[in-house]
Amino acid sequence: MEESQTLKNGRIYLKDKPSIILGISPGNPFFYKMENLVKMLGFSKNNSDHKVLLFLPDKISQHNYRAVGSSNPEKSARLKANRLRNKCKEAIRSCGIERAEFINWSHDVETSTSYTDAFNHVKHLYQVNNQFQKDVQESTQSALVSLKIGRDKNMLKSSENMTIDMAEGVKYVLKELAFLSVVSDIYEGCEKFVFVYHRPWSVLEKFFDGGYDKISRTSLGLYVLE
Repeated sequence: MEESQTLKNGRIYLKDKPSIILGISPGNPFFYKMENLVKMLGFSKNNSDHKVLLFLPDKISQHNYRAVGSSNPEKSARLKANRLRNKCKEAIRSCGIERAEFINWSHDVETSTSYTDAFNHVKHLYQVNNQFQKDVQESTQSALVSLKIGRDKNMLKSSENMTIDMAEGVKYVLKELAFLSVVSDIYEGCEKFVFVYHRPWSVLEKFFDGGYDKISRTSLGLYVLE
């Protein structure tokens, strides 16, 4: 399979030590291991002379918890995010990074007209593009199954007969993609930035390559730190 331009851009942009955004997912066991957080932050310290932003989607995680049947999704999202944020702060101190900051969804993102426009575009694309809808749902299904199993230790590791509200769950991914597409409008010094994640993310790569709507979004380069 041919490598996406978004992945290529990640390597290219890193040469200029750009702003870096770390993708950190509440509820994902990978990010609750201190050594993984230190690795990501250490990478950022060594490869950026500009902003280091931690994208810890706290508020929008409510969609995930609501989708897997949480009785209090707002509380579940808040508690998970706070626990992970504290771990991140510890890792930041350990790495000695002074310029790292958390993205504030309510203050920085929801108030942005660029984000509102981008989210409306992504929602429309999801409604009219069957391939985008399929890919978003597959990405969402995988994440929600892992989340639901993590919440119920007695549940068999199978998605069969597992109740998931897909219509609710996809809102999380759609909001992530919308935000990442307008980072350069919200934060200074992010005209070209690198989004660092712990695994490949095919729907993001195809979205930024313009594979769904023929709009190439070159501000973001993806780097997979495995």
